[in-house]
Amino acid sequence: MTTSIHGEYMVPRRLVSSFLECKVKIEAPSQPEWPEDSTEVFTANIFPGIWRGCYNIQNLGFRPPVMGNARTAVQLLHQNGTDIEAKCKSGETVLHCAARYGYTDIVQHLLELGADSNVAKKDGLPPLYPVAEDGHVAITKSLIENGTANVNAGSDSGWKPLHVAAGEGYQGVVEVLVENGTNVGAQSALYFMPLLVATTSGELEAVKLLLEYGASLELRTKDGKMALHVAAGGRRKIFDLLVEMGANANAKDNDDLTPSLI
Repeated sequence: MTTSIHGEYMVPRRLVSSFLECKVKIEAPSQPEWPEDSTEVFTANIFPGIWRGCYNIQNLGFRPPVMGNARTAVQLLHQNGTDIEAKCKSGETVLHCAARYGYTDIVQHLLELGADSNVAKKDGLPPLYPVAEDGHVAITKSLIENGTANVNAGSDSGWKPLHVAAGEGYQGVVEVLVENGTNVGAQSALYFMPLLVATTSGELEAVKLLLEYGASLELRTKDGKMALHVAAGGRRKIFDLLVEMGANANAKDNDDLTPSLI
């Protein structure tokens, strides 16, 4: 049995249902047929990109997704009884996967259909975390503004979306997170804060941005180190900036080491 999108593209219904029911590995023809100049999304063709991290999909042979009217594909699935909250073995929903792969339009439509923007995978991570880690600014905004994502939800070890965005130097994501209420001084289980993570990674512009948003120079890790101690280990420009902003160059860590002795 097949399903058509606007009467043009024929998609095996079993292919649609198998993905969302987390069933067996999908098998399909090596190359479905559709117009070369198509601006519509071929439903089966969009799956490999969205679901590759969730499912054991191999040898489908489809071309990269044609991101024309992605809403059509999602709407078709929804209308045919798809459970948009279904999870794969890792605990990911289709929202996790679409967000992680940067499919902005699909994320937006899933949220409009009621997808839970705070649902966690087995490792405790909500969709916003990998989105921040990969620097998807538009999807970050969408999850927060349209999906009410919790900006302070993070990993079991206490890392928040701001930690990973700062560590990767994604200034746009940092701005969106902070302006929507994330804690700029959030500390992990080992008391790592976004400023220290950005310093460790050598992300000077992210450090500047966090300081503009009020990140404290005095927060310490579990072993008593401040961002300045870390910067002293080879991040000279960041070190100079932190000192200029008032960081205490004589502050000692738990081993009685000052930044100048590191």
